[in-house]
Amino acid sequence: VRGIGGDSAIVRRIDKVIQENVWGKITPTMISGELRMNVSYLCREFKCATGKTIGTYINECKIHEAMRLLRMTDMNLIEISDMLSFSSQSYFHRVFKKVTGKTPSEYRESGIS
Repeated sequence: VRGIGGDSAIVRRIDKVIQENVWGKITPTMISGELRMNVSYLCREFKCATGKTIGTYINECKIHEAMRLLRMTDMNLIEISDMLSFSSQSYFHRVFKKVTGKTPSEYRESGIS
């Protein structure tokens, strides 16, 4: 997911905050507080530069980390979901399938790298 936003300094700053906090609960409001910028402005600029919402990008980053953990560890799905601060198992599964086209179990079983 690297290189998102191209020349946009704001998008790069948002991406940096997300990458540094991928294990925690991340929201556009939290990011705006960290960057000391208006949340509506950040959301608008991010969407304009990337074509996606900050929330969608946060989920994509978390799922890419989940994919890495599924490939590299024997952690179970509950541990991975909890570690990445998903609000529930069902939400983790729903987001994972939306991003990858597979359930977490299907992804692990396929051995994709």
